[in-house]
Amino acid sequence: MNIFSKLLNLINIRYINFVYKTSKISYSGSFDLLLNRNSKEGNYIVSFWHGDSYCLYPLLKGKKQYILTTKDPRGDYITSLCNYYGYTTIRIPDNFEDGKYIHRIKQRLQEGDGGNLVITLDGPLGPYHEPKEFPLFMGMLLNYKLLLITPDIKYKIKLTKRWDDYTIPLPFNKLNFHFHEPCTISKSDLKNHFRLKRIEVRNKMEQFHTDKNI
Repeated sequence: MNIFSKLLNLINIRYINFVYKTSKISYSGSFDLLLNRNSKEGNYIVSFWHGDSYCLYPLLKGKKQYILTTKDPRGDYITSLCNYYGYTTIRIPDNFEDGKYIHRIKQRLQEGDGGNLVITLDGPLGPYHEPKEFPLFMGMLLNYKLLLITPDIKYKIKLTKRWDDYTIPLPFNKLNFHFHEPCTISKSDLKNHFRLKRIEVRNKMEQFHTDKNI
């Protein structure tokens, strides 16, 4: 990373830490599965919308999480943030069809004695709020349940010119993180490229905000 990138990273880290320090943080749903988990409960594919990722960096600081990210400058930035918060990154190309990367991910988790695998649902390049097959495939392959997180941020800025409506929370805020009930991914879901399961996941994520507004 060049000097400008390192400076930007430092600013981002200090800013999001300040947001957390000055805000009321709360949790709902199945949050105890990650925050107070033990090894007997197994591991999860932890997933959320790409646009919410900045809100989540400090959430599980020091917990055993493997973050999947890309081998490009954007991935360098994410890796630097993850290193600060104690997460381990696994780097892969934006688009890949070679099964060796899937094998490497599985091998890395096994070498590290397990851990949750964090993958954005609609990343790295969208379309917006359209779950990809990959998080579901990895859940099936690893026999990990899918644990979805939806942040509810009271005061925020959305970068609407980005494909993902990237969300930046403001200081002196109220941040709630809702952990949805884990869902199992089975081989039967592989039919039609996980089409029905992707619809189910999207509806679950979108319904949370709908219910909040009723």
